[in-house]
Amino acid sequence: MSIKKSVAYFIYTFVLIVLFIFIGDIIMTIRQKMSTTGVAPLSVYFFSFMYVPIGITLGLPLFIQQYKKDGLWKVNKEKLVFAGVPILYLCFFYFLVVYAPSFLIPPGNIAHKFLNNGVEQFSGIVFGFIVITSIYKSRDNSKC
Repeated sequence: MSIKKSVAYFIYTFVLIVLFIFIGDIIMTIRQKMSTTGVAPLSVYFFSFMYVPIGITLGLPLFIQQYKKDGLWKVNKEKLVFAGVPILYLCFFYFLVVYAPSFLIPPGNIAHKFLNNGVEQFSGIVFGFIVITSIYKSRDNSKC
């Protein structure tokens, strides 16, 4: 057991906890303002993006592994398009329900489940993880 690795894991976990507390405090402040004024600020529709730093932090060890490798930096475009864009849709879901045309909203019970099951937290975390893990180093010079 390495002391250096143990300290690194402790710092990593500490950063995650601080992020959760910081994000929770921001969201609580916005919700308190909403309850006293009765007006929802536009930021309420983008709560899920407040969780993106947690996803980025979760993917940071993989990014650091890539950083230590030799090669050219590349972006996994397929991962961003086929995994990132659907999750990005979920990140914007609250906003879409209020402002988007109805064809962008899933029918009935599906939309209700998205709105009431913490999807904004999950989607923000997953989106941050997808973004950070889509960046990698490659030794070959072929296009991705």
